[in-house]
Amino acid sequence: MVEIEWSPTAENDLNELIDYIAQDSPHYASLFYEQVRKKVENLKQFPKLGRKTPELNNLNIRELNIGNYRLVYRIYEEKIQIIRIIHGSRILNI
Repeated sequence: MVEIEWSPTAENDLNELIDYIAQDSPHYASLFYEQVRKKVENLKQFPKLGRKTPELNNLNIRELNIGNYRLVYRIYEEKIQIIRIIHGSRILNI
């Protein structure tokens, strides 16, 4: 199993999303956080679970859909780095 590392940008993305969702519904913010946590846990055993990120020509940068959001990550030999969590309609810029 590989380890998971969150980039500072991805941590900020997650915190901002949780805060934004919680303004309307703390319950749904909690559910969203749990969805993210479960998807990230699955990556430990199945690093290639996500699809190749369309904007990039790099097989090691992949994404998982979580509701309307994209969790973008990079696969390294010994770890997975969560790069961003962005809205699905946005174009990824890294």
